[in-house]
Amino acid sequence: ENADYYIAVTGKDEDNLVGCHIAKTIFHVRNTVAHVNNPANIELFELLKVDHVYSRSVILADIIEQDIAQEGMRVIFNIPNQKMNILEVELSPTSAAVGRTLAEYKFPDETRVALLIHDDGSTEVPRGNSIMLEGDRLLLVTTSDDYDEIFNELVKN
Repeated sequence: ENADYYIAVTGKDEDNLVGCHIAKTIFHVRNTVAHVNNPANIELFELLKVDHVYSRSVILADIIEQDIAQEGMRVIFNIPNQKMNILEVELSPTSAAVGRTLAEYKFPDETRVALLIHDDGSTEVPRGNSIMLEGDRLLLVTTSDDYDEIFNELVKN
């Protein structure tokens, strides 16, 4: 009853779910953590208010996604339990953004520029009048749904 956390890591999803449910409802544990063996069950765990849900296969897929980068673009960080990620993009010489200010360039709706890293290594907190140059790297907060558009417009174009 005085526990701050209950952590369920058995090999059976049903045991982990029931354990977390009992910990939360009967023993009033503040935070529950569960390992999910079958990623298809993640939504059920979240629906039943398990506070933190982890799946080895999802974590492994995220690591692989971070390691496999398209040339000029890579995922820096997957924000847990969110659709948003931090993406690093290097502006190619033919990028549609080169020579334009951040205010002039139309980024995808769910994309925000978090940091501008110039080719010389200097950094800039992005402002509307910041000019993007060839070789600059942008740290973007974005969704994976926008990766193709970002790659085609900023890197490949």
